[in-house]
Amino acid sequence: MIQKAIQEHLLSVSKDVSLRLRIYHPVQQLDRPPVILLHGLLSSSDMFDAPGVPEASLARYLQQQGFAVVTFDQRGAGGSTVDNWAFGLGELTFHDLPAVIRYSLDLFEADRVTLSGHSLGGVQAYLLRAFLARYEGACHGITIHHLGDAFILASPARFTPDLPLWKALTRISHRLIGCMDHDEDGKIHREDFVTAQTTLQSPSLNFLVYILLKTRVVPWFVRHAIRWAATYPFIARIFLRLSLNNVLFHRHDFDPAIFHYIIKARILDAGSVQLLHDIKNGVQSDGVFSIAYENLHISLPDDLRLAPPFRLMTVTSSCDGLIPAGDVTAAHETVQGGRSLITEQTFGISSGHSGYLFKPALYPQVYETIYRFLIEDG
Repeated sequence: MIQKAIQEHLLSVSKDVSLRLRIYHPVQQLDRPPVILLHGLLSSSDMFDAPGVPEASLARYLQQQGFAVVTFDQRGAGGSTVDNWAFGLGELTFHDLPAVIRYSLDLFEADRVTLSGHSLGGVQAYLLRAFLARYEGACHGITIHHLGDAFILASPARFTPDLPLWKALTRISHRLIGCMDHDEDGKIHREDFVTAQTTLQSPSLNFLVYILLKTRVVPWFVRHAIRWAATYPFIARIFLRLSLNNVLFHRHDFDPAIFHYIIKARILDAGSVQLLHDIKNGVQSDGVFSIAYENLHISLPDDLRLAPPFRLMTVTSSCDGLIPAGDVTAAHETVQGGRSLITEQTFGISSGHSGYLFKPALYPQVYETIYRFLIEDG
């Protein structure tokens, strides 16, 4: 039987949650653990494999190098399904992620996985490792010994408390949560969620574009007109310059010629925006991030010190308008070994929050550096 190179699978993790997985079978076999890629907030697994842009795909690149790769849409994002939208970061990190790890271990007959994350996905990778180390037990069948090396893209291990981002999260999350649960049944349904999005007064053109393209708020011909317009590079440049991509993403992170693929894909996916509430509440005045799950508490970066030694590579940029480079490299203050890569210092190229994966002048070098890190012996 010939195995398909890329397969999709809907993994049921509870009675009301199913996660869409993409499974990339290696084109050649390396004796290396499978790699699990975690996307961040307001995103989906398209971040690692944008439809129509196969060359800018970290998942496909690692697959071609001989690695088994698993990506998935987290609860509330992309192609995953959920009936009850009243969930938080704890459910994603300590329930859903271990289920994906267990599935990957069984599928590829492996004894450990390499965890990687972009933005909030990397924070989840840190949190799960710290959780398993601190409480020295299994989390839905996964123990600390199932976690191998890690490479993290633009994910903080320390949280600068006065960062404008966290202040913005405070305002946005308060207004968002206040807009939800319209039928007052204690659950947040898809209809409540979409309505909440459309009532927010956001200055972000990307947010408006998402609403126009992904919901039924406006007639279909308006949505298709925007899709058509975005296929022209000069119009794509206008989108980039006018929107908050200049904060979230550097204006040169995307090649304008492919920007229409980015809009049509679910790289900007608002499905998990309610997690803003958890993130805002977790950031402490001393830069520590704390989260509770089933009455158990985890704090970053301190609890990472409890984890057994592992190899870690972090990638960041001093021009990332969302996460300061110092908050990313802070992981190496608690994790012994590994490397810290700042794109300006290593490649002489700046990046916004997604340029590590999409910027034409940068991502091939980042991909190769990740590959070399993965094949090195610890």
